[in-house]
Amino acid sequence: MAFATGTDLHPSPPAYRIGVDVMLLQVPRRTTFEGFVETVSDQLTTYEQSILLPHSPLDPQEALRRFYLIWTLKEAYTKALGLGLGFDFKRIEFDVPKDVVRVDGVRPIGWEFVRFEIKRCEEIYVGVAAQYVGEDKDSDEGECTVKKMPAGDWLKVYDAAKFMENATQALKQ
Repeated sequence: MAFATGTDLHPSPPAYRIGVDVMLLQVPRRTTFEGFVETVSDQLTTYEQSILLPHSPLDPQEALRRFYLIWTLKEAYTKALGLGLGFDFKRIEFDVPKDVVRVDGVRPIGWEFVRFEIKRCEEIYVGVAAQYVGEDKDSDEGECTVKKMPAGDWLKVYDAAKFMENATQALKQ
């Protein structure tokens, strides 16, 4: 779950302000990484497929990290648009090695993206938060880059029981 606060929020479509997606770094059971990528290849650009399955093999953990960063960025962006899977994911391209995002081949103006990693016990999760900050706040004339940020004050991780407890307390105030 994600939310943003402040007086400068954009209250209506096409941007609902913020979207987030997080995935556990693991290949689904009964498949290989290559088979997994193949099942969603129609939602990946040719370039994304080339950085996931390059001619010289990647470290398996790095390949999986790249895949889930690409996927969580696409999910976070389309959730922020209020469209989710109703948006053709192939229109979004995330150049993970350069941390650059393009939509329909151009920089998405007014958007900020943050990628993060969460380690819980033996599990590693990666995710992306996408936020529409408005064209007037977009000062980057170059490419739309994705910031890497460690989990900190801006990101809180709760299990479901703790989340419900905090939400109930907040509603009582």
